[in-house]
Amino acid sequence: MRSFARTLVLCLVLLAVSQPVRSAEPLDLTLRYRTESTENSGRYHILTREESWQPSETAIIVCDMWDLHHCLNAVRREGEFAPRLNEVLSQAREQGATIIHSPSSCMDFYEGHAARERAKAAPVASNL
Repeated sequence: MRSFARTLVLCLVLLAVSQPVRSAEPLDLTLRYRTESTENSGRYHILTREESWQPSETAIIVCDMWDLHHCLNAVRREGEFAPRLNEVLSQAREQGATIIHSPSSCMDFYEGHAARERAKAAPVASNL
C-alpha cells in the first residue's frame, strides 16, 4: 500500500511540474493598424499603439496555415514565416492565451474535435 501511495504522490508531483506555467503578467503588445489619412482618399497611415493584455483574456486566431497549396511561392513564404509564428504561439500558449487554428475550408474534418469544441465554447470578447 505504501508503494502505491508513493507512486501516486510521485505521479501527481510530476504532473504538476509538467504543466505549463501560466503567467499572471500581462502581454505587452505593440499594435499596428491603419487609418485613412483623409476621408475617401484611399490613402492610409500606419500607426502603432502600446497595450497590455491579460493572457487569460487573449486569443490568437491562426488562419489558413497550409501544409499544401497550389501556389509554390505561398508555400515558400509560409515556410519562412512558420518557425517564428510557432515561437510566438508557443510563448502565448505558455502564458495562458488561447490559440485557435481556423482553416477556411476542411472544417468538417475537425467536427467534434476537442480543440474545436474549446474554441467554440470560448467567451465572446466584449470589446469586438
